Amino acid sequence: MRWSIILFMSLVLFHSNSLFAQQTLTATTPMVSPKASISQTVGITKIEVIYSRPAVRERQVWGKVVRFSQEPSKREKGKTRPWRAGANENTIITFSTDAFVDSIPIKAGSYGVYMYIQESGDIECIFSSNYQSWGSYYYDPEKTVATVNTKWQDHKHTERMKFDFDSLTQSTVLLTLKWGNKSIPVPIQVDIKATTLKNLQQEIQSRHMINHMGPQEAAEWCLRNDTNLEQALRWANYSISFVKVFSNLKIKSEILEKLDRPDEAEEIMKEALSMGSVFELHRYGGQMLKQKKIDQAFEIFQFNAKKHPNQWPVNYGLSKAYSAKSEFKTAIKYMNKAIENCPNESTLAFLKQKLELLKNGEVIS
Repeated sequence: MRWSIILFMSLVLFHSNSLFAQQTLTATTPMVSPKASISQTVGITKIEVIYSRPAVRERQVWGKVVRFSQEPSKREKGKTRPWRAGANENTIITFSTDAFVDSIPIKAGSYGVYMYIQESGDIECIFSSNYQSWGSYYYDPEKTVATVNTKWQDHKHTERMKFDFDSLTQSTVLLTLKWGNKSIPVPIQVDIKATTLKNLQQEIQSRHMINHMGPQEAAEWCLRNDTNLEQALRWANYSISFVKVFSNLKIKSEILEKLDRPDEAEEIMKEALSMGSVFELHRYGGQMLKQKKIDQAFEIFQFNAKKHPNQWPVNYGLSKAYSAKSEFKTAIKYMNKAIENCPNESTLAFLKQKLELLKNGEVIS
């Protein structure tokens, strides 16, 4: 009986200690280097960085807090390890699509970020498939996916280390680490056409199959970017299979024009014009003017006037067409008609400004 009691008390103490340990391990307290994240979309590619932000705290960062790579650590038995580009756990970068780091291909997914830093300021930024380890302690060079050679730059003092996305363009961005008096840039590029087209194909096969808008937008994107026109034509036809509207017929006509099928393009455009609203036809005529197709624009504005008489966009369009031909007297006549028909005060002010330009002999657009 006595031994049973002793055994029972031992088990109680064991489980109590285990419970206490578990509670201690899961306690939440403020971190010296708090966690942060930053993201940027380039094209349709989301790039996200999760990291921890150490502070300078009057220390010498470069060469002391962050060892230069040629200086092995005594604690690590002479091994040289890269810096984890932050504090605590791995710094992790995630790409939602395939991308490029300084022109080196990298697949969609998550990667650990490490850096070898030389006293000269030359830096190797390493992207590793191992992103779940704690810091650099389990860094394995065999899991390197890409290495970018870069160089630090002088920078205004940054007390807490941070990442920024700088110099954003349609297809590129600089991921820049800033800490102390230095910044470290890493160029990232995205193949806009390839990633967008792949994403469109996936979307058309899934949630965008319920109406005409999805395939219409996909077809228009290909048209405007002059890519995959045969696929764009199939998407335009797919959109039309839901419902024929001015917009998807116009897109199909323009695709056929680019595919050097002008007769088909003309027939489809005739059908589109018959379905166009006053504003759709007005915008289409304006598009022709921008392309310097003045005679075609004039025909469209005249067609709009017959189909939708006595509406201000019709007369405004004719005024623009006549001004493009430098026939300012007639242009002024139609602008006055547009002003007479215009019910909206803000638009009325806009038309009056255009009228003054015409009176000064200026072409309006």
